Amino acid sequence: MTALLVCISTLYSMLGMILKLTEDWNFISQSSSKIELIHVSGGNGGTDYLTFEKS
Repeated sequence: MTALLVCISTLYSMLGMILKLTEDWNFISQSSSKIELIHVSGGNGGTDYLTFEKS
C-alpha cells in the first residue's frame, strides 16, 4: 500500500509539471546549446523561468 501511495504521489507531481509546461511561455534567449523561457502568471503576477541546456 505504501508503494502505491508513493507512485500516486509521484504521478500527481509529474502531472503538475506537465500542466505547468502547457502554459504560455515566451523566449528570453536562444543559442545553439541553451533556450531560456519566461512565463508571467495572469493571476498573481508571479514570474517563472525555464532553461533547457545541452551538455
